Amino acid sequence: MSDRVLMQSVSKIYQTNSHQQLGIQDISLTVYPGEMVLLLGPSGSGKTTMLLLMAGLIQPTTGEIVLFDKKISAYSAKQLQMIRANRIGFIFQNFLLLDSLNVKENIELVTFFSGISRRQRKARLDSIMHMLSIYHLRETISKTLSQGEKQRVAIARAIINNADLIIADEPTASLDVNQGKDIINLLHILARSKNRSVVVASHDMRWVDVADRVLFLQDGRLNGIEGIQAQRHTGSKDSGSKDQSLILRDVRDETGNIIPEKRCGTS
Repeated sequence: MSDRVLMQSVSKIYQTNSHQQLGIQDISLTVYPGEMVLLLGPSGSGKTTMLLLMAGLIQPTTGEIVLFDKKISAYSAKQLQMIRANRIGFIFQNFLLLDSLNVKENIELVTFFSGISRRQRKARLDSIMHMLSIYHLRETISKTLSQGEKQRVAIARAIINNADLIIADEPTASLDVNQGKDIINLLHILARSKNRSVVVASHDMRWVDVADRVLFLQDGRLNGIEGIQAQRHTGSKDSGSKDQSLILRDVRDETGNIIPEKRCGTS
């Protein structure tokens, strides 16, 4: 089965009139079908930049990104728009629902760009709303929903076009403990049961328990401490061009846990 995203030695530098700002530096990873990848790190570490690059919303300064078996640089702007409409679902911290529309209207809005029939649209809507336990809210105006209900609507909107790749930027940051736990479990189930790839950017440590791989970002770079541990476990002296995310997965496979930098005795 083909990879969903392949990043090869990707760096992103933002250029302003007065200076340059590093987004990410020399990162390589592969996102596979049916897995959840967590990008963990403090604000400004490069998490959102990674998500924008994966979706083709910004271009890398150096390196190459392959999205659905084709280099992003080879897609036209219109082709990328169609991919984002049909194959990528986005979930945001602040939901980005239209307050004047009801739940059903917010969810089905994205289907008008995908070309599915009215019958298909209704069938998908009913199925997804039942699955996410929001069917009874279908006629409710979005601005009256709780935070947890709004995020469920946002997830429904992200998956109604049967997206292969779900990109979530701080999806639990605006939720309380129980609501956040529900959303984490939902996205985990979606990855497993529907063979979707889910990439989550967060500083919420609860995601570590359900993620297949955890990438710790700091100042635009992957934290190298886990890579050192991986070399000890695998006997490798030089990772060479090895996918950097696989180094972190090696550590999880061997120890059953990945320890953030702050727990490794570093300052």
